[in-house]
Amino acid sequence: MARCWTARALEQSRHGQFVRVAGVVTGRQRPGTATGVLFVTLEDETGNVNVVVWASVLERFRAPLLQGRLLRIRGVVEREREVIHVVAGHVEDLTGLLGRLDGNGTDTDPFRSRDFH
Repeated sequence: MARCWTARALEQSRHGQFVRVAGVVTGRQRPGTATGVLFVTLEDETGNVNVVVWASVLERFRAPLLQGRLLRIRGVVEREREVIHVVAGHVEDLTGLLGRLDGNGTDTDPFRSRDFH
């Protein structure tokens, strides 16, 4: 995605830096102990990006966050040593760019996320 940070490039980011990341959704988690927070894992060509979505952002971008398979996120880097998260502020659903990649007409979806609630 144009002008998006890759998972690998985030290793060079600074705490508090504004970034844009994009990737295929590989997982969503909403633990009961997280008081409305959604954790999303995106995968790009270089690795995984961990995204934290606070309840207010989830309310605003509910459909793309819960249904999208390819997302672009604008947010702020939160890091403590080697642990890096992007705290989402804006979410775009780019699923339409995926097309049907399996090519055999089946309903098999290699980009379906594994959602844990």
